[in-house]
Amino acid sequence: MFENLSRFEITRDSVAELRMRELGQKAVLLLAPATDANQLYHSNFMKLTAKVRKDISRGSNVDSEILETLRNIQRQLFPLFVIRGWEAVEGEPGGEGVDENGMVPFSREAAKELCQKLPDHLFDKLTLAAGAPEQFYGEDEISPPSAEELDDLAGN
Repeated sequence: MFENLSRFEITRDSVAELRMRELGQKAVLLLAPATDANQLYHSNFMKLTAKVRKDISRGSNVDSEILETLRNIQRQLFPLFVIRGWEAVEGEPGGEGVDENGMVPFSREAAKELCQKLPDHLFDKLTLAAGAPEQFYGEDEISPPSAEELDDLAGN
C-alpha cells in the first residue's frame, strides 16, 4: 500500500549537495547523512558523546560549553564520515594545498582543516544540512508541483 515511500529511504550511500558560497562562488560540498542512516558516523558520534548525553540525562543544563563540546566532536567526525568530496572550493591564493586555479582539491586532510577553520555558524550550517533528511531526497521529491501539475491534480 505504501511502497511509494521507499523513494524517501536514506542510506549511508545517499549524497546531498550543499552550496556554500562562503567557500567560493560555485563551491559545493558532497555530504553523506549525519544520521543513523550513516552507521559509521552514528556509532562514533554516540560513543564520543556518551558522557555528555549521560550528564544531560542526569539534569545538566545544555549550555554553551556542552554545545561547544558537541560541535568539536562533529568537527572530528565530519571529515571522516560525512564530507565525501567537494567542487570549486577556493583557497588562499598561493597558499599551501591550493592549485594553480586557486582551488583546494578534496582530501581528508583538507576536509579536516576546513572543519577546524570554519567559523561556528558556517560549521553549524554544514551540520544542519547533513542532518536534514530532505537534503537527501531526489530533486523531483522536494520540488513543489508546477502550475500544470496542480491543474492536473485538480482535474482542470
